[in-house]
Amino acid sequence: MEREQYSIGFYFHSISQQAEKLLNHKVRSIDLTKSQCDVLTFLFKNQNRQIIQRDIEHYFHISNPTVTGILNRLSQKGYIQRIRSASDKRVHSIEITPKAKELYQQLRLTRQEMNETFLKGMSPQEQKTLLALLEKTLHNLMQAEKEEV
Repeated sequence: MEREQYSIGFYFHSISQQAEKLLNHKVRSIDLTKSQCDVLTFLFKNQNRQIIQRDIEHYFHISNPTVTGILNRLSQKGYIQRIRSASDKRVHSIEITPKAKELYQQLRLTRQEMNETFLKGMSPQEQKTLLALLEKTLHNLMQAEKEEV
């Protein structure tokens, strides 16, 4: 019996949904969501520079209201703080708190487990090829978006 071929978009969408579901399940015990983990990880990786909300919006390609909601929940949980700029009172830099720093190792381990799940059964060459193709696909989609605007 021949296997049915689905569109590339179907696979990306299905992979994204399954990954989000699995990661949400893994971080439920620490009262976080995948989106909150993504933002915290971004903040951890960029501790050496000032991050404002717009940086998060651009990096993740998500709307201002969505980022506001994520940041509000992270702030309520004590993982981030917003610091008002001295030069522009409307701008707040976003910093992780000591409470979030305690959580970082657990988030790294969870991300590592997710990566291992993604790559399970693949040879090192297949893994390298997959990452190169995913990067190229993302680049193509981002280029197409720029051309549409």
